[in-house]
Amino acid sequence: MATGVRKCFFFVKENVSSDWKNLAYHLGFGRADIDNISSRNPDSKSCCMDLLEEWQQRKGDRATKEVLVEALTEANLQSVVDGLKMDYTDLQVGLHLGLRQQPATSVKEQYLERILELERTLFTVKVLNDPVRYRKVRKTFNAHKALLKKAVDGSIILLLTFLCQSDVDGFYHNHFRVGEGSLSQQLSDILITDELQKKVKGVQLIVRLHVKHEDYVRVRTRLGQGLHCTTSVDNLRTLPTRSCHLDHSSLRALDLAVVNGEDQACTVGVDGISSLNFTVKEVQAFARAGKGKSQQVRQLEDKLQVMRGQLHTARQETDAITEEVTRLKENDEKAQKLVSEQKLEIQQLQETNKSSAATMERMTTAEQDTQALVRRLANEADRLKHEDEKAQKTLQEQKLEIQQLQEANKSMATTIEDLLHAKHTAKGQEQMGKMADPGKKSVPGQAEHSGKLEAQSGLEDRESQHEPTGKCIDEYGTSKGGVYTINCQAGQTLAAAKAAVYCTALRVPKQDQDAADRDGVKLIPPVQLDKESVPTLDWLDRVHYPNLPKGVTCIIGHAGITDTAARNIWEQRYPQADLMTFNHGHAIPEDTEYYKGGREVMNAWEKEKGMLDNVNNAKAAFSVGQRTYDHFDTIYKAGKKPENHYVFLPKPSEIFLATTVRPGGQQKVVLCIGRVSKAENLKGHDLAVQTMGEVVKEIRNARLRLRGISEDDWEARQKILEDNVKSSDLNPTLLPYGTQEDIRDDMMRANLFLMPSRTEPFGLVGLEAIAAGIPVLIADKTGLAEMILDLITKGKLSAEHRHVIVETCVNDSDRAGDVKRWATRIVDTLKFSDSEFAKAARLKRELVESRYWEESHRTFLQACGIPAGAADM
Repeated sequence: MATGVRKCFFFVKENVSSDWKNLAYHLGFGRADIDNISSRNPDSKSCCMDLLEEWQQRKGDRATKEVLVEALTEANLQSVVDGLKMDYTDLQVGLHLGLRQQPATSVKEQYLERILELERTLFTVKVLNDPVRYRKVRKTFNAHKALLKKAVDGSIILLLTFLCQSDVDGFYHNHFRVGEGSLSQQLSDILITDELQKKVKGVQLIVRLHVKHEDYVRVRTRLGQGLHCTTSVDNLRTLPTRSCHLDHSSLRALDLAVVNGEDQACTVGVDGISSLNFTVKEVQAFARAGKGKSQQVRQLEDKLQVMRGQLHTARQETDAITEEVTRLKENDEKAQKLVSEQKLEIQQLQETNKSSAATMERMTTAEQDTQALVRRLANEADRLKHEDEKAQKTLQEQKLEIQQLQEANKSMATTIEDLLHAKHTAKGQEQMGKMADPGKKSVPGQAEHSGKLEAQSGLEDRESQHEPTGKCIDEYGTSKGGVYTINCQAGQTLAAAKAAVYCTALRVPKQDQDAADRDGVKLIPPVQLDKESVPTLDWLDRVHYPNLPKGVTCIIGHAGITDTAARNIWEQRYPQADLMTFNHGHAIPEDTEYYKGGREVMNAWEKEKGMLDNVNNAKAAFSVGQRTYDHFDTIYKAGKKPENHYVFLPKPSEIFLATTVRPGGQQKVVLCIGRVSKAENLKGHDLAVQTMGEVVKEIRNARLRLRGISEDDWEARQKILEDNVKSSDLNPTLLPYGTQEDIRDDMMRANLFLMPSRTEPFGLVGLEAIAAGIPVLIADKTGLAEMILDLITKGKLSAEHRHVIVETCVNDSDRAGDVKRWATRIVDTLKFSDSEFAKAARLKRELVESRYWEESHRTFLQACGIPAGAADM
């Protein structure tokens, strides 16, 4: 609407001119506003255009063409109004969807809402894009003496042009009719398609026409203003003849003939009719009187049409009131019915209250009985607690007795060795004696005693096989480190305790099969249904693993990787078995996802919720490292949790314990390892790069090697890391993921290992570096740093080893401080390399001698059903 009125601005500006202040007053502008507009424009036309734009800005959608015309009329600018009304001869006709028959009141609103939705989406001006349908609509309106000019959006608004008042009168008084042969029925047959009818089931749609009364009056008035006499008096002055003979056959209106002089007579002859004699003045007087009468007639006709429109509106309002009264009556009947139902419901509630009172009395009695039962249970609990204390005391005594028996066994083993030695010595002496004295016999008792010892020895060498244990993982082996190293270590621990260990593996390359054979673990590959499919974690199901071993007593999954598959296998195939889960460092999304950015941060809690669902009611969960244990111990407080929760401390891998390293080399190689994929800040690779940029300023032959860059986004990771290089003398060497053999070789070539992680629940690669004997520097925000400090506190490690820990910020709030602290420690370590390697060797020896992992491994075996004796062995 605002765009339509703007089209009038240029015409108004050109024709209003100096009268713009009068127009401003009628548009609602005050004296201050008018003065302001006048001061900022050079002439009247500019002021008028400024006024119209200011008015439109203030009123918005209320700035319409009708309001502007009304203001121009009040300002006595009728000529401008007439110019604007030149395009007011088109009648706007709205087409809307309606119902042929009114449904029940209870469902009427539902149908009306559906019809309004159809008008907004399907019954739009696009319906007339079909040329055939458009021609039919035009032909239909032509039959009603209306010319279809164009269609505009609105649902559908048609602009119709009429040639005379009688045509628009006939159209207006019949447009609202419905039924057979009506314009509404004809348009319904053309515009309502089967698809549109199917959208409203149970009722039949019809097209209804709507014309505003004021639009009808406007068009009719404009048509009336456009009628003129067939021949004007002034034009007839130019006729050459003084008289004319008129044939009555051509007399269709009041045709007048005049002569040149005003007082001369005009003689008109008509066949069979007496001639008429008028002077020019008389003719002019008759014309003026006729024009006045015509104006009066038009005014009366206009008033009549207005009254007809008002009568039509009144009828519509009467119908609406009648419908409203009917609706109110129906509502009143419903209300009366509802009141009756409520009275009945109140009676029922009163009866229910009586019953409830009796129930409350019974419940009170039951509550008293329950309280008495609670007191008895409390007494029973106290008794059981006392018995538990006695049992714990007995258990401690039995543990002490077991220790004494173990010491006695050691002493007995020594005695047996002495006896065996004595036996062999005696046998040799006997043989020598026989050689010296052939007639001498051996002592029978001594021979029998030696036979019992051999039998005991044979019993001690006999081994037992425990029930099978199943593990869920996508690969076996230590080539990827982290979870996979822990998985192998769990398999080695179980196999060493004589348990039958099975492990699902989506892929079984030769190196993984060799590792499984070495560890005594049987790998179970999936069934490949077709050659093109690539194994994924979704394959850990009954389809791809139809023949799992029988008698499995324990199922182990890894949080965030195979915990879902392990739980499904447990629920669907081994409900009698025990379910266990390992929680690793990556299984703390709220720590790790922060450094990945984007939606990963928002999804952190969703991942932890999935882990909680999978571990709920499991027999046990083992968290790798104390830091991981503390996190999940807090998470488990909310409700979903395993039956037991333990710490699991990994043992250094044998490949690193067997490694020998030494200082030296022409270059000072600093090694940093960590699987990096969109989280180089998490592993601190960016900090390592920036720090080494400072180190090379003092140690020119220093070099940085980074292993763990993802091959999938190699170039992107390389660019991010290179952007942190602040020195032209540093060119980091970027290496992809590697096997444990690759990492061992890296450590043998390095002078220092860095683990600058901003957060690390444990840090297994740092532990392997310590086991290899290489100097290390570890961030204080890691679980490995906390374990080292705990072992120092317990006296299992020397206090000098606390210097391997470097203070590091979790975020970049003190990047400059972090760089300075790390650079200082790295330079000091590289300058005194021999001394640092000696300290590293002592740290390795003390760490191995502490046997820190044994208690957690023993707990793991016992949770898996391995007897205490076998677990100790």
